Amino acid sequence: MARVKRSDVAKLAGVAPSTVSLVLNGRGEQVKLSSDTIERVQKAARELNYIPNSTARSLRLGGSRLIGLVLAELPDDPFVPVIHKVLTSAMIEARRSDYFILPLHQQHDLGEADLISALKNVELAGVLCETTSAPDFVSQVMDSQRIPLVWLELIESDQDFKGDGIVRLDETAGVKEILAELDIPQDAKVFFLAGPYQHHHRHLPILAHFEANGSMLRLPDWQAESAYRASLKLLNENPDIKLIWCADDSQASGVFRAARELEIQIPQQLSVIGFGNHVPEEADILGLTTVDWPLETMTKEAVKLLTQTLSGKEPNSESHCQTRAVWRSSAKRTTEPSTSDRTI
Repeated sequence: MARVKRSDVAKLAGVAPSTVSLVLNGRGEQVKLSSDTIERVQKAARELNYIPNSTARSLRLGGSRLIGLVLAELPDDPFVPVIHKVLTSAMIEARRSDYFILPLHQQHDLGEADLISALKNVELAGVLCETTSAPDFVSQVMDSQRIPLVWLELIESDQDFKGDGIVRLDETAGVKEILAELDIPQDAKVFFLAGPYQHHHRHLPILAHFEANGSMLRLPDWQAESAYRASLKLLNENPDIKLIWCADDSQASGVFRAARELEIQIPQQLSVIGFGNHVPEEADILGLTTVDWPLETMTKEAVKLLTQTLSGKEPNSESHCQTRAVWRSSAKRTTEPSTSDRTI
């Protein structure tokens, strides 16, 4: 079956093809077309299921409307909150400026080939890149192709990134806020449950605060079941542990389960803290004190920097975001919590 063309819509509506373009591009009222003409064109387009040609549209608007979003290698479960928040936030913000998002991700050692393949098959207006995704390679390729590039620093880094802009993160701000009010002595025994990725900064203030009494345990994944098994072993072997801090909220329910089985009261005997605040409703049910990771805000800001660059504006090349403390009931606090502490 042949693809429906603009001329087919024009014929059904009884207008010129140029009129179809004006109406479907939202310029009908601007050029003073009658409401009857606009309605006839829209009705004809619906009846024929007409979709404007993207190539022609790109030429008309002065270039590609496709933005590449380069992410690090996906976890076993690609629907984790981090990926979901970044991807959906980028898609929504891009559409505000009439752009579309093309997700690209590293596949073990094939990440670079994946990007090259995309550049061979589609024309990208610009690229957003998460800073752990082969930064040197990406910046070289984008520079050689003269494609605007904005970086998204989901994990705090001291590295300089070559491109047209960057959204940086103060990953430890919220951690330090909690430590400043945490009612646990510095000589208490504490554990930080890390995941398979450890190149973040979130654990550094914790280990510095508790010094020799703080330990980090690396887990093979971010699953609650792994956190449960590890916590059960830790609490059996070290009944004097006063704090377990999870590198991600997804691990916290496993710690709660282990404490419940061992009849350890939270927070009276054991404080439990997370990182992310990805699903506040779930954290509210647990009563999980955590650190809000502003993924949505950062991603939207990165898209804005890129679309402003693409439109010829000169936005600030560097933007800053920071994590924030979210106090709930799972950690002992030196001060009485207020209602404002529970929301960001």
